[in-house]
Amino acid sequence: MGRIAIEGMKFYAHHGYYHDERRVGNHFEADVYVDTDFQLAAETDDLSATVNYEVIWELTRDVMQGSSYLIEHVALQLYRSIRARFPKITYCKVRITKLNPPIKGEVARTYVELDTENPV
Repeated sequence: MGRIAIEGMKFYAHHGYYHDERRVGNHFEADVYVDTDFQLAAETDDLSATVNYEVIWELTRDVMQGSSYLIEHVALQLYRSIRARFPKITYCKVRITKLNPPIKGEVARTYVELDTENPV
């Protein structure tokens, strides 16, 4: 069993509670962590025997291309998409980060996380 991580995926997307956030957009980051048995892939050097992190990036891109009011909703969509595409993973964690959120005050980022141990 091992962990595969893809961190710091960067997107410009149109998620946000306020109309201007959805119209203008903002910078987001996504991080995904999955646990899976990749012993066969490690021994055989065969990509088909593991979770392809390029596919995780594509799933993330597809979710980020939409428009949601809440990053909680974005995180749940991505979590469900990954779990559906890779049913053999034993653990999944998704973090969606909004950079420079429109809050009255200086805030670098906000984020939400979902994982197998704390699902919605």
